[in-house]
Amino acid sequence: MPLPIPALARAAERLRFRAAWHQGADDARLAALRAELLERNPWHPIALNFRARAALPETFLPPPEPELAPLGVAFLRDDLDEVRRLATASKTPRARLALAQVALSRGEVVDLDCDDTVDVLVVRAAMKRAVGDLPGSLALAAEALTANPLYGTALMAPVERTNGRLVHTRNLSDGARAAWTAWNRAVSSPGNGELPPGSAGHRALLEAWRARPQTAPRFREDPNLEIARLDRWEREGLLAAYEWSCGLTRANSEAFRRWAVEGSSSLRRLWREGLRA
Repeated sequence: MPLPIPALARAAERLRFRAAWHQGADDARLAALRAELLERNPWHPIALNFRARAALPETFLPPPEPELAPLGVAFLRDDLDEVRRLATASKTPRARLALAQVALSRGEVVDLDCDDTVDVLVVRAAMKRAVGDLPGSLALAAEALTANPLYGTALMAPVERTNGRLVHTRNLSDGARAAWTAWNRAVSSPGNGELPPGSAGHRALLEAWRARPQTAPRFREDPNLEIARLDRWEREGLLAAYEWSCGLTRANSEAFRRWAVEGSSSLRRLWREGLRA
């Protein structure tokens, strides 16, 4: 019987941690668990973290140095006193991040002298949250997602993501039903490798949506709201940022890097809005 998703995600993450911290993980088992998680629930935060590292590894701190293997052992034993002792003796960024994580687990806030990689940014965000600075925390999370839109740990309250299936069928207006039908037809077409990813489907959806008179959605749970949001983002120049947030993969990561040279500002605007929603 397959593992439940939460147990599968924990098992995959534990093996990833063991491999990263030089604890002799079973690489074949890790690959199998990771593949199963990505197949069954690619939007789970841990699955997103796997995808984030595969697509944009340079946005993370480098892997722990071999000499930090004892620190990994202490983490696995949940021996935070030993983690603190070992990390204090090291001057590496990874050790400094470990010290900050231990401090946070004990309700403390410390200085974190590291480059702002995405894993560092989320710890800084947690520090802001710990002292009651929610706007500052969300701004740092948005910065992490601007650098790597797939980073699941930073997704405190993300914008909605399209999962590749037509799921809205009830309580749709006629215009919304026509729009989703056009979207489904576009994304089902062969040879659909456009960039940004998903743009052909969104073009078809919005063309069909705008071809009919619409009324504004009345409630947050209104099933027409997602299309209205996509419509607004397209008019505000944020739709490509949304599409990259949904569609970034290892295969198209080079195209994303090129787009982000000028597009990161729109990605930052999107996430700052989405994390506050």
